[in-house]
Amino acid sequence: MMVVTDTNILIYLIDRVNILEELERREGAKVELIIPEPVIKELELMLNSKSYKRRKGSMLALNYLKTKGYTVEKTQSSKADESVIEVAIKRNVPIITNDKEIIIKAKKIGLKVIRVRKNKGWVENLYYI
Repeated sequence: MMVVTDTNILIYLIDRVNILEELERREGAKVELIIPEPVIKELELMLNSKSYKRRKGSMLALNYLKTKGYTVEKTQSSKADESVIEVAIKRNVPIITNDKEIIIKAKKIGLKVIRVRKNKGWVENLYYI
């Protein structure tokens, strides 16, 4: 199963539990990450952020991707959020995101979205919307 993801979820992968492992368990198939090139560039730019939390999150996310493996997808759009939608349309794959704007746009055009929500005790739930 292939999925496209945004910057926020990549940082969330590191900060919480492994969303991809949970998705693989639920779907019974290996999850392949497709990362739009602007998302990678956004993570790289965050390495120079004044915010320690953003720097640390982006560094951990980039390191995670190196160990996990992923496909970088070139896009027409240079904006990270728009590129996520573009890749989902082109590849006909679901998006993993918690970004409200991406969710709204994706649902308007009929794309599948997987949203992560936390419950008591940091147990993660994946909601297909």
